[in-house]
Amino acid sequence: MEFKYMWTRQELKKKGKKVLKRNYWAAVAVCFILAFLGAEYGSSATSIHKYSQREEVRQIRDVEVVKPENRVDNWEILRRLIRGEENNQPLFDPKIDEMISSPFNTITAPVSFVFKVVRADGDLFDRYPVLEGLLIIFAAGGELAFTLLVTNLLLVGGKRFFLETRMESRTRIGRIMFLFRRGRYWNAVKVMFFRSLFTGLWFLTIVGGIIKYYEYLMIPYILAENPQIDRREAFQLSKKMMKGQKWRTFVLELSFLGWEMLSVVTFGLVSIFFTNGYRGATFAELYMTLRNEMTEKM
Repeated sequence: MEFKYMWTRQELKKKGKKVLKRNYWAAVAVCFILAFLGAEYGSSATSIHKYSQREEVRQIRDVEVVKPENRVDNWEILRRLIRGEENNQPLFDPKIDEMISSPFNTITAPVSFVFKVVRADGDLFDRYPVLEGLLIIFAAGGELAFTLLVTNLLLVGGKRFFLETRMESRTRIGRIMFLFRRGRYWNAVKVMFFRSLFTGLWFLTIVGGIIKYYEYLMIPYILAENPQIDRREAFQLSKKMMKGQKWRTFVLELSFLGWEMLSVVTFGLVSIFFTNGYRGATFAELYMTLRNEMTEKM
């Protein structure tokens, strides 16, 4: 079944702006929390991180003052583990290395203590390399567990917040935690785990990953409305809703590119105070449009 509802970007974005205005500060707070914890809107955290680094360099004129402190981030620690302590060469081309470092540091922030232990005990790991490998595995496992058990559910909670804000202008920030209540948690963990797993596997083919990303796009919204839904049913509903809509949804995402570029110039401030909430509200409108159309045709 393919839905032919001819929604327009202008229509959805107009509705999204209206919803955002109804509960502006709560929406800003929700998007900031999701960005800070790495659940969504990652570009905001990356921009802020780059700004803080530049400010630090600008304020400290004497390079020699910085050297004794020897502060390094998680990406730098990983680079040293792979390249060696004395090798200051980046892992990739310098521009690519810089692009990867900020999101890597954001994602691994919850397990930064592991990276610091690895760096502090470098001499020990030189003698016992297996410990180094075990700690890296532990860090990766901690990151994965945090994603599956916390950030994935907060992502769904963010969708719930915007869906409720459409109907109620005083929707509370705490609604992003609704899945952590009794009876709602583990099914959502399972469904979101398989969404992440299947999307990741399909991305090994690159093109297939992009297609599946849009095919599974509505799963968090479906869970936000029905946390107890069966995994297969959630995937099937999202697939039906997105049939014939993938390209138009891709273009809808591209329409925010100008705002994202402006956000880079303002070190993430535009994203924090406008774009993230605007995008969240707009895609909630897209979900409701496709959902209502599907309901009418069933």
